[in-house]
Amino acid sequence: MKLRKAFSLIEILLAIVIIVTVIVATIPYVMSSSQKVKTASCEMQSSELQIRADLYRRKYGKPVSSDLSEVFTASESRVCPVDQEPFRYDLTTGKVIVHKH
Repeated sequence: MKLRKAFSLIEILLAIVIIVTVIVATIPYVMSSSQKVKTASCEMQSSELQIRADLYRRKYGKPVSSDLSEVFTASESRVCPVDQEPFRYDLTTGKVIVHKH
């Protein structure tokens, strides 16, 4: 009986093909999941900014500026995580402008 000490080239190539196939099959699921998380994060940030803008208006009796600079802290991101567009405030409606994703 002959003992094998290593895998043959065919076995290694077959294993690589199987691994690549699994990776290619799962990439769309991972990418769509990541996009959903970013979209949900944008919606939550918009809602939070709307609450902050309303509280600012109640406290100071005037609306925030259109760039929402009064309600951001220095360490916070001022852009949407999906499209990197800055959050804006519509002075005529008193609402944070919601991004379309």
